[in-house]
Amino acid sequence: MPQTPLSSRVIRASLDAFHRSNILWAAFGICTYGALYTGMLLSLGMSQKQIGLMMSLPLLTLPVQIAGAVLQQRYFNRKKFWVSALSFYLSMFALMAALVAAWPALPAGAATGFFIAVLLLANVGFQLHRPVQLAWQSDIVPEREVSVFWNRLTAQGMVASVVAGFAMGWVADRLGRENRLTYVLLLGIGLTFAAASLRTNARVPDPDPDPHAEGGVLGNMLAVLRSSGFQRLSAVFSLQSVAGWLCCAFIFVHLQRTMKFSMVQMQVLAGISCVVSFAAGRLFEIVGKHYGRKPVLLICTLVKSVEFVLWGTMRPGDHALDFVVRRASTALLGDWAALPEGFAGAIPVFVLGGFVNVGIASMQLAFMRSIGTRKTQTLAISLFFSFSGLVGGVVAMFSGVLFDLLGTPGFGPDGLRRMAGGLGLTPFNVLALAGAAVYALTALLIRLLREEGASPTMHVLRVLLANNPVRGVYHAQTLSNSLTEAARLDVLRSARGGLVESELVRDLYSCSSQVRDGAVHNLAGNGGEMDPAVAAALVEVLRRPDLGIQIEAAKALGRSRFKPALPHLNALFDNEDANLAAACIGATGLIGDRAALPEVRVVLEAEDAPPLLKAQAAEAASRLGDHRDARLIFTAFTVNTSPVLQTQCLVSVCRAMEDGPHVHQVFEDEVRKPGVRAAALCDSLARRWQGLDPDAMVAHLDAGRFQEVATSALCAAVSFCLPCERPGDVPEADFLKGFFAESGKFKDERLEGADYVATSLWLQLRLWAYLAYGAGEQDRFVLLAVLFLADRLSKRLDPKHPRVRSA
Repeated sequence: MPQTPLSSRVIRASLDAFHRSNILWAAFGICTYGALYTGMLLSLGMSQKQIGLMMSLPLLTLPVQIAGAVLQQRYFNRKKFWVSALSFYLSMFALMAALVAAWPALPAGAATGFFIAVLLLANVGFQLHRPVQLAWQSDIVPEREVSVFWNRLTAQGMVASVVAGFAMGWVADRLGRENRLTYVLLLGIGLTFAAASLRTNARVPDPDPDPHAEGGVLGNMLAVLRSSGFQRLSAVFSLQSVAGWLCCAFIFVHLQRTMKFSMVQMQVLAGISCVVSFAAGRLFEIVGKHYGRKPVLLICTLVKSVEFVLWGTMRPGDHALDFVVRRASTALLGDWAALPEGFAGAIPVFVLGGFVNVGIASMQLAFMRSIGTRKTQTLAISLFFSFSGLVGGVVAMFSGVLFDLLGTPGFGPDGLRRMAGGLGLTPFNVLALAGAAVYALTALLIRLLREEGASPTMHVLRVLLANNPVRGVYHAQTLSNSLTEAARLDVLRSARGGLVESELVRDLYSCSSQVRDGAVHNLAGNGGEMDPAVAAALVEVLRRPDLGIQIEAAKALGRSRFKPALPHLNALFDNEDANLAAACIGATGLIGDRAALPEVRVVLEAEDAPPLLKAQAAEAASRLGDHRDARLIFTAFTVNTSPVLQTQCLVSVCRAMEDGPHVHQVFEDEVRKPGVRAAALCDSLARRWQGLDPDAMVAHLDAGRFQEVATSALCAAVSFCLPCERPGDVPEADFLKGFFAESGKFKDERLEGADYVATSLWLQLRLWAYLAYGAGEQDRFVLLAVLFLADRLSKRLDPKHPRVRSA
């Protein structure tokens, strides 16, 4: 069965649901790894070897993903399979909580065996669902948003995990970290959030739910395994698993037993790491989108190697950074502000970890989309995680044995043993240093990865170091969202100061045309209040066609709101250069003086004015006038055929009826998130107009039946405002057609009134007629204008704003 296409609105809602589900899952996930999970194992009296085995089980069961991928693809509905497997996983953790509660009543050996069996079954359920979920998400996430989605999902998950970790760590310290019942309570809380996460995720539609039995399992597996891209990715991330799992199983053991950190102190460090991760996620989101995934992965891997070197040198007691920070904090705030022993020295480790972990994790997930075809993607994902995870699992399983051997007297060469003892290195430190070396080796392998269009890593580093990455990321992130017109212009402008304006004025008369262009563009980008002397210089430039920068000067005067320039701008409305005339009309609208409105109306009323000037005059009139100019502004829409100028005219019509700064944002939402704002307006209208079915309107919207949506909204508005009732046997479209005479005018004279309600109905009916008889590529924006006008009309119709009265 072919893949079912989803509308942009549904895709956007699905991505939001994935993010919400991920945040809810964090409260459960924090109980299944890290400090809380290690604390539970320690409270049960587990040895280092047993803890290493427990930590390795999730990785050792990764080959089960292959079975899950094959079973689902060949036999089961994808969403039902996912729900069943994840529900089984959660039920095993509920059984684990019961086992921990009854631990003293069971024989020691039997209790440990039961615990391992339950944990093994839980991991089987988790691995069965994992490739299915990733393939499901990959089918929904648009290609252009892959890096953005996975970076944001990873960063939000880290933030949510730390918040949940703080809360549960506080509970664990209060109730006692050595008390096993503490973890029974925490698991119960976590399972509640996990159930809510599952329910949220299950509501997301699946575009390709049915099983596919094409091709043999062995043939598909061989095709994936022979892929050079799959081999390279598996090699890189398998080696990273080796590096990480050499010591990861003992990080929190080292912090608790060797460094003597409390649960709250570890959560504070995790919080610092989280804040860095969130900021780094935004950085990698933009860098990955613009420069590719490969340079991000390489940079993060190199920094990860440095982080493990710091882990390898972390020993109990105070070090140089601890002394400096403690001295500064106590000098400024008093003795109460002294940090715990060794705490400040651990901060750089967690800062580096937070910086790179989000980048490595999100890039790994982003690379998943590039392995295998759509038919074999679920299988390819399961094979990838099986190989890389199996390698990490084997390493984690034997890391406990290696940890014990490193602590055994007489193990290893005498020279190395004496060196480690002289430096005070523990077995954990030695394993961390070995991991750092493997990460450095991994960086060399990453160079073998191929990604079309990726920038060289050194170029990316130079860009990040030469510019302010924080500011760059902020601007890029802000511009990726829908904004009001004023807000977008503010972000687009570079920072400038008044100290350079005099030099810029001098450069307006430079003998170099490029210098003149640069100077006027800089001034045009400043906006806001402008020094009168600078504005006067721009007025002079406006009268100098020989300089070739009149258009830019007009725009600069408009953005600076310099009212004395109005006569000079108005004088150029009929200039033979249409672009200069359009710039002057636009500048007049930006200045915002209603005294210039008659001159703008002249352009709109002129039958021979070019469509470009009409569109600019419509925008200017919408800024200077009100609803009484809306019909005249609408005429500019009817004479324009350019889609861009048509949309500009629609925005102008709505701005004249709204008199607010948010009209532009409404239309920009439609460009960036098609259907989202229109659906929200349908819901808003249904709450005010009687008889509207928002679900039916949204269904028409998703199907592209824009006229039907406009018909429903307009029938309700007309019936309420005129008022008149539609006979039950007359279709809604025929009811609206009845308002038009053969000449194209309206039969009901009340629609020609000058009040706001009559004007709004007049515009909505004219736009509805455009949808009915003049369908074009701008239909969705025309519908948006109808819904926007109807929504604003419904909000005005209260007892203080009566309906249209009969003559």
